[in-house]
Amino acid sequence: MSNPDTHPNAAAIRAQLIAEAKGKPVTPPKGEEGEPGADGQGLNWRGAWRPGTTYHGPEDNPEKPSHYDAVSHNGSSWLALTTTTERPRTGSSAWDLLAEKGKDGKAGQDGQRVVVVGGGGGGASATVTGQIDGGTPSSIYGGTTPIDGGGV
Repeated sequence: MSNPDTHPNAAAIRAQLIAEAKGKPVTPPKGEEGEPGADGQGLNWRGAWRPGTTYHGPEDNPEKPSHYDAVSHNGSSWLALTTTTERPRTGSSAWDLLAEKGKDGKAGQDGQRVVVVGGGGGGASATVTGQIDGGTPSSIYGGTTPIDGGGV
């Protein structure tokens, strides 16, 4: 068995263990900086998938080497694994699903409707905001100046 006192950081390790046993936090000594890592792979976003367009995987991408071409199709996002003109789909050896389309949410309430009313020959106009179908407009503006803050 080797002697633990021969380790280059033996004293620092021993001091850290003693301090931790006493409940005192200790910052361990910083090691040497390692070599930089290899460049990672990225995405080359190509927008919506288009029939007849060639897409590339990372091994053969002429625009951005080491990047996957990525597209959207039917609400989902896809990565090209190899050179292909094929439509992205589940089970394809040319495409991998990046993000699948989620379920549609519930319909929201109708928002405010805006009507712009043109003026006469002088070019005057007013904007009426508020619910129109059976509702009362909440304000009237001539340009950007309020004309009437109440109902019409």
